[in-house]
Amino acid sequence: MSEKPYDEIVVKEILYRADVGRSTFYTHFRDKDDLLASAIDEIVETARSAPSPRSGPWYERVLWFSEPIFAHHERRRTTHGSGARHWASPAGHRHLSTALIDAMSESLRDPGRATVGRTNVPTRLVLEFVASTFVLIFTWWLTERHPIPAAQADRLFRSFVTPGLEML
Repeated sequence: MSEKPYDEIVVKEILYRADVGRSTFYTHFRDKDDLLASAIDEIVETARSAPSPRSGPWYERVLWFSEPIFAHHERRRTTHGSGARHWASPAGHRHLSTALIDAMSESLRDPGRATVGRTNVPTRLVLEFVASTFVLIFTWWLTERHPIPAAQADRLFRSFVTPGLEML
């Protein structure tokens, strides 16, 4: 994925690079989008191992994922290069956004509740706002030639979403 856009990659190339047979691949994945979704799910699950905030504003329980994901990719960039083209694809955006929304909804005390905050804004809308903003900043950060450090990227993301969440 660091060599060409995600949309131009075919399963045959993945099989060759991974040195696995077609039947093995299709035993585990429906297609390359399913493989990408699986990789994204693993990254989000890895971020869960970071300590979650137990105090502070309610929205801190929603933003738990950002710093660990930025840090994970900063370490990966150092050892493997950018490999960021796949994040800029519509499939990458869609899968990451969905995985984040699912993970954030689990972090709320009552994930099934319809609204959040004092203003009764629909929970789903809040989670989509946070996820889409993260995907935008994360993709920008990954594709920058001279990126800012992960901690600074996390602060940038939070500076975009926190004012809106504080108003709720």
